[in-house]
Amino acid sequence: MNVVGINYGHNASVTLSMDGKIVFSLAEERPSRLKNYTGFPEQAYRIMLDQWLDGNIDNIDRFVVPATTTICYLHFHKYNQFDQHKYSNYFKYDGPPKVHKSIKSGNYRYFRWYEWKDKINFKRLAHKSSLWENFVKIIMEHSGVQRERLMFINHHDAHAYSAALNLQSDNAPALIFTLDGSGDYLCASVSEFKENKVSSLSRNIRYPSPGIFYRQITGFLGMKPDEHEFKVMGLAPYASNKLVKEVYDKFAPLFWVNDKLEFESLFPMEYMKDFLVWNCTFDRFDLIAAAAQQLLEDRVCEWIGKWIEKTRIKRLGLAGGVFMNVKLNQKIAEMSEVDDLFVVPSAGDESLGMGCCYYGTTLNENKAKISPVKDLYLGISHSNEEIEKYLSAPDISNKFTVSKEEDITGRIAKLLAEGNAVGNFAGRDEWGARALGNRSLLADPRSRDTIRIINEMIKGRDFWMPFTPSILSECLPEYIINPKSIKSPYMAITFNSTEKGRELFQAAVHPYDFTMRPQAVYKEWNPRYHDLISKFKDITGVGGVLNTSLNLHGLPNVFNLEDAIHLLENSSLKYLVIEDWLVTKKED
Repeated sequence: MNVVGINYGHNASVTLSMDGKIVFSLAEERPSRLKNYTGFPEQAYRIMLDQWLDGNIDNIDRFVVPATTTICYLHFHKYNQFDQHKYSNYFKYDGPPKVHKSIKSGNYRYFRWYEWKDKINFKRLAHKSSLWENFVKIIMEHSGVQRERLMFINHHDAHAYSAALNLQSDNAPALIFTLDGSGDYLCASVSEFKENKVSSLSRNIRYPSPGIFYRQITGFLGMKPDEHEFKVMGLAPYASNKLVKEVYDKFAPLFWVNDKLEFESLFPMEYMKDFLVWNCTFDRFDLIAAAAQQLLEDRVCEWIGKWIEKTRIKRLGLAGGVFMNVKLNQKIAEMSEVDDLFVVPSAGDESLGMGCCYYGTTLNENKAKISPVKDLYLGISHSNEEIEKYLSAPDISNKFTVSKEEDITGRIAKLLAEGNAVGNFAGRDEWGARALGNRSLLADPRSRDTIRIINEMIKGRDFWMPFTPSILSECLPEYIINPKSIKSPYMAITFNSTEKGRELFQAAVHPYDFTMRPQAVYKEWNPRYHDLISKFKDITGVGGVLNTSLNLHGLPNVFNLEDAIHLLENSSLKYLVIEDWLVTKKED
């Protein structure tokens, strides 16, 4: 059975499972070169068809879409029509900001009426047959799949199934929490996963969304909502704890966990911008970031803790864009009530397709299983013949020195130990928002000077943002504190570092709270990368390297050979490895 899961919307992506195994997953931003692409993943879909299904749409048995209401259709249409996913209104000045009168007065009763009216409108439109058929027609036109093969699943159920993928290996029940800005008119859900079935326990309407709260904070601080939330998280530890309380006290009454164990708020979080303009214009940027991060951690941990108390289930799965917040995930992992934790790698909407594949595989066969996702090397690769032909072209040889190395991993390890940064382009493209060694920029993690060198050379990252390490799985206990032995192969969670970790990974720990977001590198998952780091350890005694994505600032990670060479040409990077070939800039 071939099941295609598609995310038509923000972070558009396509995933394919064949006979219960996910074999391909690709976000549209990679081939399109448009960061966080919104819409139908046209190019990624075509690549999947051509490389895995002989270009034949008839080889698709089920085509699963994470949407069950026409609100999704209207939402995505608005995004595509007006480019609103960029929140351009945060960045243009057209007069003094307009603040809703109820925000100014502090009388929030108006918003109860607003929600009542909005719910009526939702019920009117949610299942309107003409709109729904139009939505189905658009999916059919883009995909070429006939109606009888199309299946639809609720947005948050798809998130839940993406977590269930890696929870099924143990028959013990698990609680799955999903949390994002909004999807299918919801912002959160709680499900029980037992005997390969996902059963809904709670669904949270979108108005009090913690995800939208954090999104609005991101925009207010002059960053890109739905893209730069990680920068707010990285900025938060720099603030003085004594000064944060004043701003935190402004935020604390805004949303809470009610008696139904759902989020509730004073007003819909889409009006958070008005609140910030009226109440926080003269507050320090770092205090705002810290207060927002602290409130998110407090409320989400309270929500999860109460559900654990109610169900007595201490094994958790986390999915949805809010759980891209790795510091939040660390706080959850440290809760005394939590025994075990799995965070969906790249937990935003790009992972919806994986949940769709699981749902499509098990829908009619209760005992059918889909293999857990292990490594995330699920994209495209290039043959040696293709690489050799490309690198032998005159326009390459005129600008670069190209040599094929007998021991390429040993050469990379030596270059890193000598203080060089090296772009590493090898094997299949890794899926998701995080580089995991195959499309990575690597460096020696021992000196903080490395951060300055890489930023000036290529990355241009904000000064407060830390880099991350890839560490041999067998060496990880030396460098992080992980009493619950939570697995960390996807850079999805931070840990406190040991004294040795702080000493040897100065360029790959947060300089203020000394947390580390490691990728545990398993030999069986990526033998080449494991060998590279092992050889670096032989030279330096350090069982890890600094690893960041191989991209120019503001662009998605490199996708193909042309992207890799374009990066080398348009940065100060000197060394680029493509499989066994070392490409070096000529001195002039």
